[in-house]
Amino acid sequence: MTELTRICIYHAENAIEAHLLEGLLKGEGIDVELRGELLGGALGELPPTELSVDLWVYNIKRAAAEQVVHHYLSAKKQTLPQWLCRHCGEYNEGQFEICWHCQKESDER
Repeated sequence: MTELTRICIYHAENAIEAHLLEGLLKGEGIDVELRGELLGGALGELPPTELSVDLWVYNIKRAAAEQVVHHYLSAKKQTLPQWLCRHCGEYNEGQFEICWHCQKESDER
């Protein structure tokens, strides 16, 4: 494998996560290629496990790219817990202060 061979360093859950990581990698000067992004149009035809978006970098940048991904995953684990809206009973991601369903503010904040 040469330094200019591309290797897959991460299978993103969806295109949003892939683009987030793409921005983080490019911010560190690491060229990245997304593969599989267009398969999202086949949702329902393909199993969800086949719809991930893969991030590919040059082998020479592998260590630096893996460090960026590791930092991202570490930060992702430290997210706030979900909260239950007492107005409509829907669960919301911890970082949101307003319920996505009924637009009421969280009483926990």
